[in-house]
Amino acid sequence: MLYPRNLFEKVWRYRDIPEAVVVTGARQVGKTCLMRLVMQKLRKGSFVYLDLENYRAREIVNRGVEEIVSFVETEIKEKKKYLFIDEVHYADDPSNIIKLLVDHYSFKIKLFVTGSSSLKIKKKFK
Repeated sequence: MLYPRNLFEKVWRYRDIPEAVVVTGARQVGKTCLMRLVMQKLRKGSFVYLDLENYRAREIVNRGVEEIVSFVETEIKEKKKYLFIDEVHYADDPSNIIKLLVDHYSFKIKLFVTGSSSLKIKKKFK
């Protein structure tokens, strides 16, 4: 069961702007649950969820932005597409992935990401 999160309305409010929504925080504080609440409210079939703790999802992301976009377009037939990348810090180059998706594809894919806020992980971001 998912419990309401204080940040839900704030995150939901940004669902239609082109910038990425990035949620960071310590482990086990509800980042994934917050994203799942957003997904529950979206229209079924309009989003893709990639958990980068899963090797196959991580493999798709690490192949590059074009591979990600191709995967999303194959999975979602709706005009408005939402992409959720959970645990983005597991990607080889997370900041580049986020930047390229926002800079080149935000007109057709809205990006939501979660990631750890640990110091070790922050070194991975540029």
